[in-house]
Amino acid sequence: MKDEEIIEALECCAKSKTNGDCEALNCPCFKDRMCIFVDDDYGLKMVANTSAKIVTYGIDKEADYQASQIQIKKDGIIFTLSCYGQEYRLQTNLVAMFNLYNLLAVIAALHEKGVSIDSLLNKVNNIK
Repeated sequence: MKDEEIIEALECCAKSKTNGDCEALNCPCFKDRMCIFVDDDYGLKMVANTSAKIVTYGIDKEADYQASQIQIKKDGIIFTLSCYGQEYRLQTNLVAMFNLYNLLAVIAALHEKGVSIDSLLNKVNNIK
């Protein structure tokens, strides 16, 4: 993916006002896998009822992509992203918890599609 496509996908999902239901995740290129929000019962049911490769994201429950040490400020969010045994400290200009959930979803989806974590993390602070 080109840098512009990564930023566009990050912005699309981060600005989505639904609970992780993002157009980037519904793209045909993700048809064999699902990025599922596991902090609610519906997400847990989805995990149990699919044969697709499951990638999880969340805050409160253990997930493949999990945010912790969250600081929500008036001008952005600072948090720690844990994925596959690694931790990354992030800062974004986005505000509000729903944006953090959506940002986790798109980071998970794009990383699983082959975009490096370092490339994604370098773009997170450029979201407007």
